[in-house]
Amino acid sequence: MLTVFSGFPLGPATLPGDTAPLAARLPLTYEPLLPLTRTVQKAGAVAVGVEWKNRIRVLVAECIPASDPVGRISRDGWRIAQDTLKGVEGLSLHAVQTLSMDDLREAVSEHSPDLLIISAHGTLVANTAAIVIGDEPHVELGLQHTPPVIVLSACHVAPRGSSAVSIADLLLREGALAVLGSQVPVDVRRNMMLTGRLLTNLADHLINQGRHATLLEVWHHTQTTTDLECVMSSWRLAPEAGAGEAAVEDAGAVLELA
Repeated sequence: MLTVFSGFPLGPATLPGDTAPLAARLPLTYEPLLPLTRTVQKAGAVAVGVEWKNRIRVLVAECIPASDPVGRISRDGWRIAQDTLKGVEGLSLHAVQTLSMDDLREAVSEHSPDLLIISAHGTLVANTAAIVIGDEPHVELGLQHTPPVIVLSACHVAPRGSSAVSIADLLLREGALAVLGSQVPVDVRRNMMLTGRLLTNLADHLINQGRHATLLEVWHHTQTTTDLECVMSSWRLAPEAGAGEAAVEDAGAVLELA
């Protein structure tokens, strides 16, 4: 694997002699570079791990109103995912409507998820990348107990190259061990396919113990398919359609590990 301490989006880069982006060659993660003092402190800290063997609790927090076309599509996608995975022993998938910060915090406290998926619109406010909950942008969540893994199913919430303050970086400060977020606008329909594939691979991990050693391997296996072309094509052809969901390393998403 490769850990990148940089504001440059290295994952989509194709090295000389290669035919695929670097992120397709090996698992790649980013670490926040700034503030540098905190980064050095984290690098010297003892690594914390979480073991997922017999149980994975997933909570989907739907922050987009049902009146929004993107919200309707994402809700349909979560229902399909629930129906598909309902027979997997050890995997629970709950979808909750959270149209305010209080709703989100209450849902997280009630379900205590191992994996939190926040389905929201992403927004850029000045030099800050945030998510929109209901109709208000938020760059911090202030959860009482931050889940170890958070997936930000939203557009451009972890941009690189602009020195933006992003919610993805700040969630690591709040205690998350890994954050998955997008660097570019993405199409909600393409994203639902990708997120469903990630959840399916997590279910496979429970069924076939030992196939993947880490969550990073599961994600790398998920992304090294046709997702790069799917997401990048939808972004190039219809960027306005990306007002919704989530995350591909190849297309600019970032898996950040504390």
